Amino acid sequence: MPAPVVIPARNTAAEYAGVLRKLLPRGRVWTRDDDGTQAAVLDALGVTAEGIDSAALTLIAAGFPASADQLLPEWDATLGLPDPCFGPFASDDENRQQTVAKLISTGGQTVAYFIALAASLGYTITITEYFAHTVTRDVTVPVYGMDWPYTWLVNVTGAPPPHWHEVSDPVDDPLSSYISTPNGKALECLLRRYAPAHTVVCFCYNPITDIGP
Repeated sequence: MPAPVVIPARNTAAEYAGVLRKLLPRGRVWTRDDDGTQAAVLDALGVTAEGIDSAALTLIAAGFPASADQLLPEWDATLGLPDPCFGPFASDDENRQQTVAKLISTGGQTVAYFIALAASLGYTITITEYFAHTVTRDVTVPVYGMDWPYTWLVNVTGAPPPHWHEVSDPVDDPLSSYISTPNGKALECLLRRYAPAHTVVCFCYNPITDIGP
């Protein structure tokens, strides 16, 4: 993600202050000296003018989500960020990444969409769908009731090892958990959020096994 674009002002504060001095009325009161209270006021106005000049030049870059900086709060308010599935932003770069991702996301409810969504978080998944058992199905097929067509299983392959319960963990924490691993919480949160409303999503993790050299 590119860093915010910084474009210098076309004119410096000193140049703006010089123009203001030339615009002063004639007379002894309106001195053009570089010292004194009047000169300090003009210099301060020059700094303000330089800031406005620079802001005008960087407006497009600052407003574009991939390079926004001062306008990030406006983007967050518009898009409902930070996303609860990810929590607070760790940096402005992460903020920009989520802003762009939210804007270009097209959504979907196909198997391919959910596989791609998991891949964007660094996970490889397959999805198992279930069907109610009927008399026309093979006798070796597991018997699933009428509720099973609304259930699908997300098989996470190559998942990082789970977080095992430690003495310092709260007593109500599970003995092991995958949602504490990097992006683990986001994976389950996003898939459950975008799953068809009438379905139930289950997860099965197949962790990475270190078999040594």
